[in-house]
Amino acid sequence: MSIARPDRAFFLIAAACVLAYVSLPRDTAYYDRWYQLFPVAAVGATLVGVWLNGPRSKTPWYLVAVSGLCAVTADALYAIELEQIGSVPFPSTADYFALGSYVVLAVALLLMIRRQSPGRDWPSLIDAAIVTVGVAIVGWTFVVQPSLTTDTSSLETAVALAFPVLDVLLVSLAARMVLGPGLRTPAFAMVTVALLFQLAGDALYGFGSLHGWYQVGDSVDLFFVVAAVLWGTAALHPSMVELTEPNPDPEQRLSGKRLAVLSAATLTPPAMLAVAAVHAGSSELLVIVGAGAALSALVIVRLAGLVARHERSERREQALGTAAAALVTAWTRDDIFRVAVEAGQEIAGDDEGGVELVLDSDIVAVAGRPSANATVLTEMPITVMGADGALVFRTRDMLSRAAREGVETLAAQVALALESASYAEEVHERQSAERFRSLVQNSSDVILLLAPDLTIRYHTPSVEAVLGYSEEELVGRRLTDLVEHEEGERLGGFFSEVRAIAGTPMPRDLLLRRNDGTVVQLESVFNNLEAEANVGGVVVTARDVTERRALQDQLAYQAFHDSLTGLANRALFSERIAHALERGVRRKNLIAVLFIDLDDFKTVNDSLGHAAGDELLVAVADRIRDSIRPEDTCARLGGDEFAVMVESITDPEGAVVVARRVLSSMAEPLAIAGSEVAAQGSIGIALGSGDQTASEIMRSADLAMYRAKSEGKGRYALYEPSMHERVLARLELKADLQRAVVADEFAVHYQPIVTLQSGSIVGVEALVRWNHPQRGLVPPADFLGLAEETGLILPLGRHVLREACRQAASWRSGGHSRLGISVNLSAKQLASRTLAAEVTEALDGASLDASALTLEITESTLLDSPVVVNRLDELRGLGVRIAIDDFGTGYSSLNYLRRFPVDTLKIARAFVEEIGSSGEQNRLVAAILRLGSTMGFDTVAEGIELETQRDALRALKCTYGQGFLYSRPVPAGEIDSMLVSAQVA
Repeated sequence: MSIARPDRAFFLIAAACVLAYVSLPRDTAYYDRWYQLFPVAAVGATLVGVWLNGPRSKTPWYLVAVSGLCAVTADALYAIELEQIGSVPFPSTADYFALGSYVVLAVALLLMIRRQSPGRDWPSLIDAAIVTVGVAIVGWTFVVQPSLTTDTSSLETAVALAFPVLDVLLVSLAARMVLGPGLRTPAFAMVTVALLFQLAGDALYGFGSLHGWYQVGDSVDLFFVVAAVLWGTAALHPSMVELTEPNPDPEQRLSGKRLAVLSAATLTPPAMLAVAAVHAGSSELLVIVGAGAALSALVIVRLAGLVARHERSERREQALGTAAAALVTAWTRDDIFRVAVEAGQEIAGDDEGGVELVLDSDIVAVAGRPSANATVLTEMPITVMGADGALVFRTRDMLSRAAREGVETLAAQVALALESASYAEEVHERQSAERFRSLVQNSSDVILLLAPDLTIRYHTPSVEAVLGYSEEELVGRRLTDLVEHEEGERLGGFFSEVRAIAGTPMPRDLLLRRNDGTVVQLESVFNNLEAEANVGGVVVTARDVTERRALQDQLAYQAFHDSLTGLANRALFSERIAHALERGVRRKNLIAVLFIDLDDFKTVNDSLGHAAGDELLVAVADRIRDSIRPEDTCARLGGDEFAVMVESITDPEGAVVVARRVLSSMAEPLAIAGSEVAAQGSIGIALGSGDQTASEIMRSADLAMYRAKSEGKGRYALYEPSMHERVLARLELKADLQRAVVADEFAVHYQPIVTLQSGSIVGVEALVRWNHPQRGLVPPADFLGLAEETGLILPLGRHVLREACRQAASWRSGGHSRLGISVNLSAKQLASRTLAAEVTEALDGASLDASALTLEITESTLLDSPVVVNRLDELRGLGVRIAIDDFGTGYSSLNYLRRFPVDTLKIARAFVEEIGSSGEQNRLVAAILRLGSTMGFDTVAEGIELETQRDALRALKCTYGQGFLYSRPVPAGEIDSMLVSAQVA
């Protein structure tokens, strides 16, 4: 138990203070001061309790606090006068405050009573008056009358009488609270006990003062101390708020304890007369008083019996009312049985007895456990729709007339309730049957009732919509008459299994002939209900799923076939490869997968349109299908990719034969969209056995196909393990390349461009190199193509451009102001919309003059495209120079050279290699030089490695050159030393 609550803490502290108070010497002033502590603490606790608990009506509790303050003031005044004068006159100011304390407390109690019982509660008021009169007579006899003297003034007499009168008033109010309908809470109990202690203390104080044995500090004062502690604890307890709340159930019955209290109060006057007779010595008066008391007691006993009988009658009436309500709301017969015996037990009113409900000689419900004394048997007959029954009571005594009447009424109510329940069950069963019949008759599913020989005994009208037979047309026919002969035999075997297992639904699909001869597919469930009396056969529930199954088949076909060509798709092709590999393990033979990719299919789509492309794909699919055996599989994997699986071959030659046949059939021209189109494809061939998966063999065929394309297209290639190794190496290089861009592993090397006549350096070309952490210096040919393919060429190109501009600016500021720098542009860079901005940023970042920068592009990028033209115009607008790299190896035309803003032609290495040793090459280079001179272009010869080549170019009046003869591409630091000598060859 926690003592953190304020009421518990206050009570424990106060109890400790009471123990300390009792142990103090009584002849000291400290003892009197300690006594004053308790009422003061009670007042403080009352105010704190009102603040903490917040009752709805605070006034009564504030009055309790005021009453305590008046009592404290009275005690203080009494002590002051006693200390100053030595004696206290009567009546004194302290007496008036003490009387005020009683009056205020009486008002507080009256307000509490009014809050609890807002209306007129005459029974409780009369009971309180009886107790008050009884107590008043005792007080008059022992306290008031003996204290009346003739030598006192009227004021003294009035004040002296006021104390017992107010005590009687408090007794009346306390009795009213106890006997009233208020809530019995812990706070109520503490207030009641506090009043008892306070009134008992007053009575002992008055009696002791009258007979002269009371002294200040006597043990009688403990009654007032305990009363103060209980008042403070009650105010702090949370239940104090309920002392001023209305009682939800104000009715109070005349219980045994209540009757005992009232009887004692009623016998008080005779008892006081007896006391007076004893004092007067009058035996005659004593006899009369005794006789009167005996008569009063007999009357009280008689009234108690009437009250008990009345209460039993009320309980029976209440039990009958409750039973009637419960019987009306009972849903099942079991509920009616339970209510009947429980109400019967309540009406009989015998705790040692029991009740049984018997219907058709069966005990259907029991209440109570009859003891050995319950020997009296009472039966109350009940007749329900021809069935005999009874309520059987086992009690100690015969049932009273009122009890028998109550039981008879209960039996009639139970019979009526059972008849109503039977009628409701019958109506519900009839409605359920009609509802079920309506559902069956209007169901879209077919319901059949079959005899043991599969004869149809009943079917629902829906059979006309599903099977086309009219009503009752199939009754008497066997179900096997509607199926094919073989299906009929299987159906008979299945039906035997159904009949062997009762009550277990067994599904089966049925293919039945309609009346028009067509076949319908039914999803059905057979259920053996031959044991059911109302059925007596096998019930078949069937639903037409013909359209649904057809749709499922169509969806399954679409899921595994190409919608354009009708060939197998990738999923079905992979599945068939897997199955073929499994068969190959058992048969110990090979399969071959041919991966076919159309060459230049995009050209057809771009020139003739996508519809023509689709027409070409369909035609190619037909030709591939016609080129293979029926047992082989042809598939379209997507786009312009096809595949063929050839089974049961012993060596690669079998697959090669099929590949040649496919290529030959595809090579024949096709009429597509009014044009003659020659389809051409590249084929990769991979052989497989049981130690491979479908995905692995398809990947191998794909690699072989790319090998065929790289060798010139329109051919086939067999898969070799080295292809896979190259792919893995390429993937590894790609991952390293992505990491290298982030890690900045690229360096820029420079190759001098010289004047051929003098050998002086006029510019340098920036060339990127990759310093791989494991492989060392990786050549550009090994990674530039991959960078272009992956798009990493864009960040790599920006890095080279910025670094080249920065280094060129450094050289020019170091005294080589006419030195130029050349940077290569890839096709992706040229297509980028941000190229001009990136060039501007690099130039501005290095503070390099735009005329010092030459951007080199290859001939393959010079397509007749407005995008390329606009991009080159943007670059020329910046002031940079444009050079065509590897001129003579691409697709340039004079028209291109005229339209594009070009400044320099760089003669390809292939022409320079044989110059001086081939007259034809000399004439070709001379033609390029004359073309450049005519159109105003500078010319630079690339790949000069021999002095004979240099001399031949000098003789042809070529202006500039570069190559290994002068210098390999080297870091910027080595270019510095070359620039110092100003000449390299």
